[in-house]
Amino acid sequence: MGVFSKRVRHAAPPSAADSNRSWRRAGRFRSCAGRRGGQFGGMVMRRVFCLCGVMLLCGSTILPAQEAVPEGTKARWFGHAFVYLVSKSGVRIAVNPFTEGTVDYPLPERLPAEIVLISSEAPDYSGGQHIFGLPQVFRSLAGVGANRANGIPFRGINTWRDAEGGKRLGRNTVYQLEVDGLRYVHLGTLGHPLSSKDVSAIGRADVLFLPVGTQELSQREILRNAELLEAKWIVPLAYGTEPSRRLGLRPLADLDFGKLAVKKHEASEFVFVKSALPEAPTVLVLKEPAGL
Repeated sequence: MGVFSKRVRHAAPPSAADSNRSWRRAGRFRSCAGRRGGQFGGMVMRRVFCLCGVMLLCGSTILPAQEAVPEGTKARWFGHAFVYLVSKSGVRIAVNPFTEGTVDYPLPERLPAEIVLISSEAPDYSGGQHIFGLPQVFRSLAGVGANRANGIPFRGINTWRDAEGGKRLGRNTVYQLEVDGLRYVHLGTLGHPLSSKDVSAIGRADVLFLPVGTQELSQREILRNAELLEAKWIVPLAYGTEPSRRLGLRPLADLDFGKLAVKKHEASEFVFVKSALPEAPTVLVLKEPAGL
C-alpha cells in the first residue's frame, strides 16, 4: 500500500437488541420532554388566567344588573325631565338625561341603557354621554319618525320649544313608546299647545310624562295638552325645585290640577301595569329625588 493508504475498519451493523435500547432511550426522552412541556404550558396558562382575572377586577366597568320586574314596566325619575324605563324583558331606556351641572341632581353612576332618547339639544335634556353601555342614541331630529330598537317600537314627533315655531328656542321631539302593552309619551320640552295634527301624530297616551314647569305655557294649556292625549297616568316632570332653581321653572305647588285625581307616591320609581290603569285620568306625583 502507498503511504497515503489507510486501513478502513467497517463497523458491524447494530444488532436488534441495540436498536431496541436506542428506541427506549429516545422514548424516555420524549416522554420526559412532554411531561415537562405540559407542566410548563399549564403553568403559563395558569399565570395568564390569573393576570386576566386581575385585569378584569381592577380595570373593568361592572355594570349594574338589569332591574326588570315581571309585573310591568319600571319607571324611575332621576330628577328634572330624566326618566328611566326598564321593560319586563330587561330593555333599559333613558329619556332626556340631563347634562352634569345643569341641575343639582346627582347623575346615577355608570347607568347602562340600550336606548337613549333626547328631545332637544338643550343642555338640561341632552346628557346622553353620561349613559353607559353601547346604547342606540336618538337625538332630537334624528329621532323623528317611526323607529324600532331592541324590540321596542317608538315614534318621534317634531314639535317646538316655543309658540313661535322654534324661532326663539328651537325644535323639540315628543317621543311615543310602546312598552309591555302600554303607550308612553314624553313631551320633552314642549312649549306650545298641541295642534290637532300633533295629537293625531302622537296618539293616545296611557302614561304621559308631562313637563309642567315651562313658562312658555299657561297652566290651562299644560293640562289641555294632557286632556287631548287622553292620558290615564299623568306624571308631572321638569318643574321648579331647589336643585333646578337656575332654570326658572314654575314650582309644582303653583299648578292647580282642578278635578283630576292626584296620587302622591312615596318613591321616585313606579311600576306601570296594563291591568292596573286608572279608570279616570290620575296625576301621579313621584317623590322628588334628593339633590346634591
